[in-house]
Amino acid sequence: MAQSTQKTIMDNFGAMLEEMPFDRITVSALVRRCGVSANTFYYHFDDIYDLLGKWLAERTAEYAVPPGGSADWREMARGILFRCRENKNIIYHVFNSLSRERLEQFAFAAADDVFYTFMRLVAADREVPEERLRELSDFCVYALLGRFLKFLWNRMRDDIDFMVDDIGTLVDELVSAELGKYPEKKQPVFDADGYLRAVLAQDGGAMRKYLRPDAKIYWPCTNECFDAEEFIAVNCAYPGRWSGEIERIVRTGDTCVVAAKVFQTDGGESFHSLTVITHDGERIKEITEYWGDDGAPPAWRGDKYIMK
Repeated sequence: MAQSTQKTIMDNFGAMLEEMPFDRITVSALVRRCGVSANTFYYHFDDIYDLLGKWLAERTAEYAVPPGGSADWREMARGILFRCRENKNIIYHVFNSLSRERLEQFAFAAADDVFYTFMRLVAADREVPEERLRELSDFCVYALLGRFLKFLWNRMRDDIDFMVDDIGTLVDELVSAELGKYPEKKQPVFDADGYLRAVLAQDGGAMRKYLRPDAKIYWPCTNECFDAEEFIAVNCAYPGRWSGEIERIVRTGDTCVVAAKVFQTDGGESFHSLTVITHDGERIKEITEYWGDDGAPPAWRGDKYIMK
């Protein structure tokens, strides 16, 4: 009920902004239009300026960066500017009613969190102190705010795409130069050797530490696919006692390829395996594993066997 009432107030406030300047909107006129009491209004909002701030925040929320989203702040800026042009009456009813100080406070509050989120995404692979990241974000927001005010003074006649690209080039160059002063973050290295030891020891508890619960394991040679728990069960039930050693590891990004020799400790069977592991830095997301029996070459190419 409370959320419905708040929405009613905000919707009617938006309609009034379309009709008249902000400084002519009063709490008494708004609550009369909504059919609620003044006490109800003050239950949801401190004053008319608090309402304006929340109304603006709600309309910029759609431009927030979703988890895992792209760090393309230019698209955010274009979206906001085109939306401003589509709602020109509202923008100027607010712009012409506020003092410069209060206008900057509202605009900065609307842009700050959004742009700071973008900045964190851009700097995700760098060891940038939080305080410096905030300073850099603030500087860029002030630069963008200044250009936004000029856009309003020009009655929104500027070419939005050109304007965003122009200031975007300056901002991106500044950010790139500043972030380049800081070292790249050290990425966690997946412990392939520890994982192999856990597999060879057939230690289900230890294996579980290396596997994500949603991990998938593929054995193409036998056309089998396992989830994490199935794979642990199969490995721990495998007959015999095993040992082995890694012969080579190739790492690239979130993938490592492990070539290993695996053999029974009693001198029985031995194999070579090629394991392609996709990981998140600490635990395995996916394994594709190929196995081949060790042994002498077949007779038909015995005379070509040169690795003696």
